[in-house]
Amino acid sequence: MGNLAVIGMDWGDEGKGKIIDLLMPRFDIVARYSGGANAGHTVSNGGKDYSLHSLPSGVFEESKRLLIGNGFLLALSAYGDKDGLLQEIERMNRVVSLHGRLYVADGAHVILPHHIEADSQGSGVGSTKRGIGPSAEAKANRTGVRVGDLIGIRDHDDYLALRERILRRYDVKDVLKTLYEQRAFLEKLIDGFGVKIVNASKFLNAAFREGSNVLFEGSQGTMLDIDHGTYPTVTSTNSTAGGIYTGLGIPPKQVDQVIGVAKATESRVGDGPFPTEDSYFNVYREGWNEFGATTRRPRRLGWRDGAQLKYAARLNGVDYIALTCLDRLGDVPDRLKICVGYKIDGRETDEWPTGFRDQTVAKPIYRDLDGWHGQDISSARDFNDLPKAAQNYVRELEKEADCYIGMISVGKERGDIIQV
Repeated sequence: MGNLAVIGMDWGDEGKGKIIDLLMPRFDIVARYSGGANAGHTVSNGGKDYSLHSLPSGVFEESKRLLIGNGFLLALSAYGDKDGLLQEIERMNRVVSLHGRLYVADGAHVILPHHIEADSQGSGVGSTKRGIGPSAEAKANRTGVRVGDLIGIRDHDDYLALRERILRRYDVKDVLKTLYEQRAFLEKLIDGFGVKIVNASKFLNAAFREGSNVLFEGSQGTMLDIDHGTYPTVTSTNSTAGGIYTGLGIPPKQVDQVIGVAKATESRVGDGPFPTEDSYFNVYREGWNEFGATTRRPRRLGWRDGAQLKYAARLNGVDYIALTCLDRLGDVPDRLKICVGYKIDGRETDEWPTGFRDQTVAKPIYRDLDGWHGQDISSARDFNDLPKAAQNYVRELEKEADCYIGMISVGKERGDIIQV
């Protein structure tokens, strides 16, 4: 199997949690490499769904080790109504033990109260108000505080040095009090919950030498990547496969395979371009539970964009696509649509536009396809078990994405999967 990356192909909420949950038994370690608690990955256990924000998926596999990488922006504890890692571990420990299994990179930047306060004042771009953007800004302007900085404190002078680093850019009251609190939170994570602070690069490269298989877990989706997404309505980190190498400190040769996860329809939370958005789907939002896992905001819904999927597959070097929520299209009584390109200022193209203005004004060009209204496909376990119309939909999407679809989710349950 080797080492595998699972990457969202859209704007998040693609169903990565289910795919990771399915694949997890094959791996020894699952590593989060980017993002922060603004991501919400849903996994099922014992018939109940759990939303994970900072913890990697794989929490229910007690033999697995979990790593939060240096590319992750980490809130150690709650601030206001925003839970941190401490609270998430406390909740999960009622269900499954995490003691001694969770590793945190010493290079991970810590989200501080003033980051969350700045975020709560409104940054636009669909912020989750969890301090992600301001924390990433502090990281970039060299006024951030890392987990290793807190661990490295030996005396009062060390606290003063960190305070001066923050004050170089921000006028923040009670900085020393905040730093004392953050150090105490970290000590509780280590002493109370068995969290281990490591150099992520050293930890993973030792695991590779031992023959351990690693699953790299992406946050958000490709179209929210700060370099390759719908900038400026993007997240603050690299959510594409490229973020793995800097977010964990490993060489590219250690990623053996990339799976891209995409929904049969599309969704987006917050502002920004979404060419195939269609109010036609609003009547399905409640039944499909199309609300953000982190914010519970209603998701914007639309038809599947094949041209955008081609862009995401190329960008991430995807080996195959895991297509989720195909069963939902059985609810649709009319003919189905796949976007095959765009019309921009009278010009037609089958390439995803990279400029924000063109992304905003792009009008989708659709190919209409027959649907399979009223047919329940959740019991299908072989591609040939699907209705012919559903098979044709998958094949047409493969053609437009220029990428093989190797896995299809046909229902809500963990086992409702076709391996193609």
